[in-house]
Amino acid sequence: MMQRNRIVWVDNLKLFSIFLVVYGHSIFEFCRTSNVLSDLIYSFHMPLFMTLSGFVSSKIMNGIFSIKKKFISFILPCISFGLIYWICGIHSHNFWFLKCLFVCQLCYYLVFRIYSLIKPNVCRVLFVYVVVTLVFASFPFIRYLPDNMKLDYMIPFFGIGLILKTKFDIIRDNLLMITIGSLIGFITLFYFWSPEFLYANSPSNWLNAKLLLTRGIFEWDWHSLYCYLYRLSIGCVGTLLMVTLFVNLDNLFSTNRFWLSTAKYGTMTLEVYMLQHFVVQDNIFKIDISGLNEVLEIPLCLAIAIICTIICLIIAKLIRYNKYINFILFGKTFTN
Repeated sequence: MMQRNRIVWVDNLKLFSIFLVVYGHSIFEFCRTSNVLSDLIYSFHMPLFMTLSGFVSSKIMNGIFSIKKKFISFILPCISFGLIYWICGIHSHNFWFLKCLFVCQLCYYLVFRIYSLIKPNVCRVLFVYVVVTLVFASFPFIRYLPDNMKLDYMIPFFGIGLILKTKFDIIRDNLLMITIGSLIGFITLFYFWSPEFLYANSPSNWLNAKLLLTRGIFEWDWHSLYCYLYRLSIGCVGTLLMVTLFVNLDNLFSTNRFWLSTAKYGTMTLEVYMLQHFVVQDNIFKIDISGLNEVLEIPLCLAIAIICTIICLIIAKLIRYNKYINFILFGKTFTN
């Protein structure tokens, strides 16, 4: 459903996605461990977020992009919060997702703008993906830099979001079949999940691109390639499952007041993403439930994550009343 030029199910899914970010971090920070629920969340939540970012950035394919505006939107908050951490004498977080999103948008914009001869759009997306993958494979030290943005992991999902927006009628016309198929696919893939599939535990070093480009010799790391393909596959299938589920929910609750009212908070995901670093990852409330058994940890951590998300939304809402602070902290221009 459309509401004031916004797509309600997209905003609700963005709200759900940022909650998964908060919940995933809450499990690690408050429970001091991982469990089946954190594994479930980490298998797809960031690919989902990046795909949604691509979905709402489809104007890039028409050459509509402002480097200045996007820098203010994504990089200024990183600088501002980094300064706050520095002033407070606290170790700053990476805020990697915003930096990665900025670079993804810039890469795809340049390709869609410059390489107009590459058609269709799917080929342009594949071009960006292949180039970035080769760069990361050729210079593996990039992955281990302190400011690593996980670009080689995230950039295909932004492209998937761009294509998804242009081909969305296919999903709507086959919604039930795709929902069931993606559910079965996700359950099947998750059955083989292991912590080694996390990006931090198995970076994408499956191809020695430097050797390929200089001497024409293929040198593969098959285990790394397996981890890489699995990570992409479960990210894609999990994202598709969430998209189809929320489209189904939108069909059921298109006139429901609660469904429509929660969508407006989906426009505040950037604010929640930044604020949860203080509330959750820095654990300012000194919460520790690691001594409980898993049966109690999961629902209690869920409740805490909901409360933390609400706190972040309230703070973000209050900050919006001051346009100058809102601009400095969250890159929101005065016309937003």
